[in-house]
Amino acid sequence: MLIETMENINSSMLGNIMYNIYTTRLTVVFKNNQEYFYDNVPIEVWKQFNEAESKGKFYAQNIKGKYPANLTTQKEETEIDTRRKSDLL
Repeated sequence: MLIETMENINSSMLGNIMYNIYTTRLTVVFKNNQEYFYDNVPIEVWKQFNEAESKGKFYAQNIKGKYPANLTTQKEETEIDTRRKSDLL
């Protein structure tokens, strides 16, 4: 599967997290529904994120400020949803 996801994360700030293995894009959806993506995140970082006891702490220490953040727009969200659906087929 090209996209791995973590949903309903036990975090006060993070909602869902997705990682596209093919593009190395990490997408973080916050509890307030803002969605940011980070490009060129190594798979090793994703694996560590998956295994971290505190996802919020890991995000703050290892993602935020380490990789350029891009807030998705409505158009990008539609494109992302379309790609997610096509990855599942």
